[in-house]
Amino acid sequence: METSRNEELTQWKQELQSRKDEIIKRKHIIETKLDKYKTRLRIASSIEESNKGAIVDSLESQVTQFRRELEEFSIANEPEIRELDSILKSVERELARS
Repeated sequence: METSRNEELTQWKQELQSRKDEIIKRKHIIETKLDKYKTRLRIASSIEESNKGAIVDSLESQVTQFRRELEEFSIANEPEIRELDSILKSVERELARS
């Protein structure tokens, strides 16, 4: 009976870890896009002011969009990550007791 309980807890732990990994992966994707556009903007912004136009404006808009998206994503998902971490620690303690 204890083995069944341990298997159940192990399965739940894997599900929780998968959910956490999925959230972290999505955050990393947003961060990667933000970094890419920040680099492009930094390079494009180095040209003479008189040559700046739609491309620089578009890059500024993209950077702003990805910053906002990252902030909103973090606000929406950080509490869940903290909760998942706490539950995972509790599950690990339960498994260690067995």
